[in-house]
Amino acid sequence: MKNPGNREIRIVSKALIIASLIFISLAAGAVAASITFDKSLDVPDRDFTVTYEGSTFSFRIADIGDYKIGEDIGVTVTGGVSNMRLVLFTVDKITPWFKSFYATSGSISTKIPADRFDPNCSDVCDDGNGGYKMGPGIYALVVQDRDNNKYFIAKPVVVSDYDMAVTTNTAQVSPKGTIKVSVNVFKNGNPVSVGSNNIKVEFVQDLTRTHFNSNAQAIATGVYEANVQVPANASGDYRLYAAIITNRNIYQDYPETIGAASYSGTVTVSGAEPTPTPAATYSEGGGGSGGDISGEEFKNIESVERYEKYISKNVPASYVFRQQGNPINEIIITSNTNAGDIAVKTEILSTQSSLTNSPPPGLVYKNINILVGTSGFAVPKNIKEATIKFKVENSWLDNNSLENRDITMDRWDGSKWIILETGEKTNDSTYTYYEAKTDSFSPFVITGIKSVTMPAATPEIVETTSPVQTSTATLTSTTTPAAGMTEKVGGFGKVLVIIAFSIVYALGRKKN
Repeated sequence: MKNPGNREIRIVSKALIIASLIFISLAAGAVAASITFDKSLDVPDRDFTVTYEGSTFSFRIADIGDYKIGEDIGVTVTGGVSNMRLVLFTVDKITPWFKSFYATSGSISTKIPADRFDPNCSDVCDDGNGGYKMGPGIYALVVQDRDNNKYFIAKPVVVSDYDMAVTTNTAQVSPKGTIKVSVNVFKNGNPVSVGSNNIKVEFVQDLTRTHFNSNAQAIATGVYEANVQVPANASGDYRLYAAIITNRNIYQDYPETIGAASYSGTVTVSGAEPTPTPAATYSEGGGGSGGDISGEEFKNIESVERYEKYISKNVPASYVFRQQGNPINEIIITSNTNAGDIAVKTEILSTQSSLTNSPPPGLVYKNINILVGTSGFAVPKNIKEATIKFKVENSWLDNNSLENRDITMDRWDGSKWIILETGEKTNDSTYTYYEAKTDSFSPFVITGIKSVTMPAATPEIVETTSPVQTSTATLTSTTTPAAGMTEKVGGFGKVLVIIAFSIVYALGRKKN
């Protein structure tokens, strides 16, 4: 007899998902339960400490389910309760499948049938026979105590219609060196493009919780490559994985993942820094070859952060930056053209960019190269308007006797520094936040100039643009989870949605 849960679709509130994930943390004190998939992907161990309704709980996520379309999902729950129900949630909080168990010993095993998934289905669709099917994507499997209707444990699972292989050109690289990562993508044994989706590659070290990443570019059908720059402070063994991410965000700027794979070994970062290459000429607005190479001296680059988005004409595209030490929070670009996939990369520099030949005015807070697209793209002909959101430490302002209003962002135009239109937006106990406007990209610098002491003869050249249509993206912290989250139910729920659905952002080695 058909499980009635195969027909019933229940739309649940965010609070229900919140509850399902809150009780993960109760496992140690209330129900010491666990979910095990018969196919899983290790993720870098992440410990979460959550404060909720006056109590503090800790738990760890170390793996997720990893399946292909056409495979049964084997599930085992141990340490549960007598009467349980397994529920599969979509990103949109829909439950297209569930199954109930009664009078158990607290442990059950079952399968989510392969025929519940269809590669031609987007999210949830009618199968034409009175039931429902699910498409490729990421889901949350949660377990409910039927006696009190509480959800007490959950784990993410990715169901994909892609096969992926990840390789590198070397198993050892020096700090500040470059490593090439190749990702091959197949469907039914044939190389395929991922279309408007992106492929992200990431190096992760569990011990130190450090990571660095880049987006891969298509070089042929089903073949993607990324030239990843290694941070100066990287050291030791790193695991490497690749993920296919969509343009659909699960929460804020956390994207949906529809495929994942890992490199079979580890990559070791060790040895001396590579010999710097000669500096190349930085053309006006140029983004370097493929948006990856600026020509900056390697020894002057402290860190690199790079993202890719699809840019349509007159539609603001938001790039959010989260790495610690990066003063850039967000770059919003509105294009005059349908530009397609465009990468934006920040290079945080130790000193003044080697691509400039004169010092900027004022006291320097940070030197930054911002590269957008391929060479020649980031110019007014293509960029209608852009906003750069950045932050400055309050302690730096105080130590240099500067007022909040004394901060500007300057851009190198190929021959001189131009002071951009810069405005203070808000501040907190640690940072003051600003926005600057531009229509070109090149080397930038954040400086402080005391307005009361600026010589009268010093010219101020201000780039003016029309007001930028800003996005609604919220400033977020680094991807490393923070301990002691104390938001109440609304904000707390958002944090836990991230934990359940975006943990695939840190995928690791595969287990059979």
